[in-house]
Amino acid sequence: MEPFLMLKGYSVANTWIPYEVILYFLTALCFLIKWLFPKPLKQALDRNGTLPTAETYQMIHSQMGFSASKAQMYLGYKPIYSTQESFNRAAKFYEK
Repeated sequence: MEPFLMLKGYSVANTWIPYEVILYFLTALCFLIKWLFPKPLKQALDRNGTLPTAETYQMIHSQMGFSASKAQMYLGYKPIYSTQESFNRAAKFYEK
């Protein structure tokens, strides 16, 4: 992703914060807001599904991936462009 961001003039930050830390912080912030503000706000947060649930954390910690070799073996997938050709075409698109 970095080469495409650089083509648009953006830079990538050197600091790295794990996604889980950010999610735990936001969850704690939501619970603090629920505790500090009146009952109608708590009900609105719960009703709109704003607060993360156990399923949210389970989904974040699950691993998902895609394999081109499995797609070729099981589905008969054949890429239209090579990896380098795909990269070049994407770079050309992002330069616009």
